[in-house]
Order: sequence, then C-alpha cells, then structure tokens
Amino acid sequence: LLFAAAALSANATYGLNIGIFVVIFLAASIGGDSLNFFFGNKFGEIIPRHRVLGKFIKEKDLAKAREFFNKYGAMAIFFGRFI
Repeated sequence: LLFAAAALSANATYGLNIGIFVVIFLAASIGGDSLNFFFGNKFGEIIPRHRVLGKFIKEKDLAKAREFFNKYGAMAIFFGRFI
C-alpha cells in the first residue's frame, strides 16, 4: 500500500499529496500497534483456555513467545516492522 501511495503521489495527474499519506499511514501504524497491544494485554492469558481459540494457541506457545521476547524484545519488534 505504501508503494502504491508513493506511485500515485509522484504522478501529477492524480494530484495526491504525499504529506497526507504520511500522516494517515503514521496514524494507522500507531493505532494498529496500540490496538494489538491492548488485545494482547487484555486477552492474552485467557486465549489458551478459550474453547475455540485454545485449539490454535496453547499455553506452551505463549511461554515460548514470552521467552523469545524476553531474550530479543526490542530488536524483534524493530525488525518485525520490516517483515
């Protein structure tokens, strides 16, 4: 989406402003991160005990994720933004 917005902004025919896209994408990125953090913080511990979701996310998976983020935390989040 970012590349499409840049291509449309570069073309004078469409008259789209790259500054508007930057603000929209920045707000969407921060909003998405905040929403994901909220849901993970609020419901993360109960998912393995949920009747349906517990089939896909087990307690051992959460323990493995905790161990990974305790070890690589900030670096994993930084590089994860580019994947």
